[in-house]
Amino acid sequence: MTDTKTRLKAMVDANVSSIQLMSERLGVEMDEVVSLLEEMISAGSVEGHVTQDGQRFFRETVKVSEAPKIPIQQDVPDFIKYDARPGKIMVIIGFVLIVAGLVISFMSSESHSAFLLYEAAFLLLIGVILMMIGGCQISRRPTPM
Repeated sequence: MTDTKTRLKAMVDANVSSIQLMSERLGVEMDEVVSLLEEMISAGSVEGHVTQDGQRFFRETVKVSEAPKIPIQQDVPDFIKYDARPGKIMVIIGFVLIVAGLVISFMSSESHSAFLLYEAAFLLLIGVILMMIGGCQISRRPTPM
């Protein structure tokens, strides 16, 4: 084999798959690298295939690393640890109170009761206030620095 083919085989063995990178390292055109790879594939010195666009070479056999897997220590930033559940609960309760206020408001319009109308207004007010407080509670999550 020529020196270019030897260097190309060494690159394939080193898991270089970019034809452009191979071309730059060898100092030849990309078309020539593709033709050299096709020759080496037909000769049986390398196993794999060149993609249709001629940009990558994929080997048939890929060696999986035998290095032991190291468990990743998941150190979560402080702003992700923030518990937004109380705020979400307040928003949900506020929404339920608004719906209840609207239902009572409808009932008061049917029965022409001023007491039910005041009750509906009170529930709507409390519901909106709870939704605002819950939204503020949720938005207090610290931002990443």
